[in-house]
Amino acid sequence: MAKKRGNAFGAIKGIFWQPADDEEDDLDVVDEDSEETAEEAPVAETATATTSTPAPAPTAAASIPPPAAPVAGAEDEAIKDSLSQALANANLDGYDYFEFAQAVEAQKKFIPAEQTQYQSAFAMAASMGVTADSLIANIGHYMDVLKGEAGKFQEMVDGQIAENVTSKEEELAGIDATIAEKAEQIQALTDEINQLSASKTELSGAITDSRAQIEKVQGNFGATLKVFIDRLTSDEEKIRKYLGGTSATTEPAKEAADA
Repeated sequence: MAKKRGNAFGAIKGIFWQPADDEEDDLDVVDEDSEETAEEAPVAETATATTSTPAPAPTAAASIPPPAAPVAGAEDEAIKDSLSQALANANLDGYDYFEFAQAVEAQKKFIPAEQTQYQSAFAMAASMGVTADSLIANIGHYMDVLKGEAGKFQEMVDGQIAENVTSKEEELAGIDATIAEKAEQIQALTDEINQLSASKTELSGAITDSRAQIEKVQGNFGATLKVFIDRLTSDEEKIRKYLGGTSATTEPAKEAADA
């Protein structure tokens, strides 16, 4: 039977965001037995060391889903601590692979040869009824634990993508649509302004032409009127001179001619 498990994986959430105060309280709830066991959790090197054991390599590792998007990464202390805590929380009762891995780690301080490290740790384990096959079976149990943690992590990643990528992509698409809409409006206004400008130019030209035509006709009329007025004025003077006429001069006609 596995020991009571706490929410060890929640610590990784800090990689993505800082939890609120009430969220932090939830993440810190781990029973005392789990905390004590966590202090003895095998470090990441344990998993590497087991690959050199004479026993057949476990096949459970293939069931751990790969990252959704393969990216070259580096070992992260927060993730390492969280996974170690998860393994500690899932430690089976009695002496199993968990304690064996710790024993192998302890042997590294005194024994340089890897094979001897494993054989020495196994000699002590065998005295308690542990076999190589039982250790391999235990590894399958802990592989399942890591698989579960990987699944929870992927859910967390999916949530982060939905919140910080997908939602922003949708927002970006909305902005693009608004920009396109505004651009169409600007183009429509630009076309309207161009049409109004063309109409303005055409109207201004028409006004200039009309004014010039009117002024020309007005000038022609004045010049032609003056010819008549001058003729009448000349005849009036000649009539007075030659014929002795005394009637009043036609002033309105002269004023019109002067205008």
